[in-house]
Amino acid sequence: MAKLVVKAPGVPVAELDLPPGIHQVGRSPDASIQINHPSVSGAHCQIAVEADGTRIKDLGSTNGTWIDGQRIEEKALLPGQCARLGEVEVVLDPQAAPPGGVRLASTPLAGVAANPPGPPPMRLPKAGAGVAAGPARSFYQRVPGAFAYPLKRNGLILLAVGSVVFLVFNLLPAFERIAAALAISGGLGRGFWTFLRMMFLNPFVGLWMIFTSMVTGYVFLYMQNIISASANGEEEMPSFPAFESWWYDAMEPFLKLAAILACCLAPAVLCRMYLGSGVWALTLCLGIVGFCYFGMALLAVTICGSWAGMSPQVVVPSILRVPGEYAVYCVLFIVLMGATFHSAQWIRELPIPLLSYPIYQHLLGQFFFLYISAAEMRVLGLLYRAGRERLGWKL
Repeated sequence: MAKLVVKAPGVPVAELDLPPGIHQVGRSPDASIQINHPSVSGAHCQIAVEADGTRIKDLGSTNGTWIDGQRIEEKALLPGQCARLGEVEVVLDPQAAPPGGVRLASTPLAGVAANPPGPPPMRLPKAGAGVAAGPARSFYQRVPGAFAYPLKRNGLILLAVGSVVFLVFNLLPAFERIAAALAISGGLGRGFWTFLRMMFLNPFVGLWMIFTSMVTGYVFLYMQNIISASANGEEEMPSFPAFESWWYDAMEPFLKLAAILACCLAPAVLCRMYLGSGVWALTLCLGIVGFCYFGMALLAVTICGSWAGMSPQVVVPSILRVPGEYAVYCVLFIVLMGATFHSAQWIRELPIPLLSYPIYQHLLGQFFFLYISAAEMRVLGLLYRAGRERLGWKL
């Protein structure tokens, strides 16, 4: 019987039996081989074990299926050959299980989704595995190129589409105020407007909050994909992830983002709540420290595929191992966040007639926000690629 060894970042190596038939591999609970890692799509690929050999077929995954450094649609998987699914490696019929491997008797790969105790180990594919080698440039030399990265090839189109989607969801609450103005101006009466508000508009706004959370989570998942692609040495923006599950592709990333922000900003918030405005300097310092903590926590969570990446046991030593590069990132992060905060005012002052209409101001503001976010994620990915040996995040 064929066997498959799965090497997923952040968990022990797993070996399982691969009986004849078709096996779906992916992040979804419905997959016969479930790999719960953000770089793996819900339905990533199929492995067909037949009498004349084994074949692997990509199912339109976001990060692709790679063999011998080439992205494939469908190809034979030979004994001992390694296929890469995002940041996860699968090997068919190895000679022996790696040290510390876990043998699973059944097909569902529950062990891959588990998080090991302690600081999470991490591993990316070996250099050159599916990534063209670029010129040997340092992190500092590559940082300026991060601002051109979001505009390369299809990047401009991706940012434009994302801006329109974000704009639509951000304008939904305004419909309530518009409907109220129409009702009053049309003489419908306060009583009828109150009834209309109770029966329709409040649930509508509640649904808007749910959908906005999902859109935010989906965009955050895409930003994580930018980090992973940059860490793997890819030079172009990844495509938008396929939306296959409202939980795995939207709500789970949203909750992960909320948890990272809560972990980073909780000290400043608690200081303000319980000590008052008299210690504003301490609150400001805690806020700056929290924002500086955020970048490494986000990088660790993305590379690990584990919530444990935001632990101080992981984040603090990692910052100390790459102090120069991380200081550059923190300065850029604070400057770019300040630019984003003032972007609305700058956009209104641009001498462009079209921007006299608020909707176009909001649209350009969303585009600027996504552009800055993509550039920041690119810098984080470059930081990991340049400092991965010092960080030591490997199995």
